[in-house]
Amino acid sequence: MDAAAMIRTFLVFFVGGLLLTTAAISVYMIGDTVSLYCLHDDPRQTCGDALFFASVLPLYGAVVAMAVDFLPLLVGAVLAVVGRAVYGHVPRWSVFAILPVCVLAYVMQGSSWYPGEDAPPLSNRLLIFAAFQTPCLLLCWWWDRRAYERSWP
Repeated sequence: MDAAAMIRTFLVFFVGGLLLTTAAISVYMIGDTVSLYCLHDDPRQTCGDALFFASVLPLYGAVVAMAVDFLPLLVGAVLAVVGRAVYGHVPRWSVFAILPVCVLAYVMQGSSWYPGEDAPPLSNRLLIFAAFQTPCLLLCWWWDRRAYERSWP
């Protein structure tokens, strides 16, 4: 077993997944802020305020990403490392096997930051999470696979 490859796989799936999640949350929050502050005719909310908030929202996006997605990212990264240890690389089918386990980790982690009455049903949250997590895992798999193929002579 190549320890450097294992560490690289863990970092690609954990940090890469965190960066993708942060980017998605930040883009959503920036779009919502720009829509609220620039496209409405409220004189109390200016586009300058939206630009200020847009510069700060990626930091909030990272905090929200860690709060919402820490356990699923950790579980996905550990299972990817296990796949690399068993098969020598992370097979594509294992990414689809990791997805249900990440969904279970998301359910086990809970979402205490949702207000009780405003929370969408769990089934809706799971569908949204799975719809986001699938391309995230595939992109991390592709990134790791690309590095794996470059390491071969």
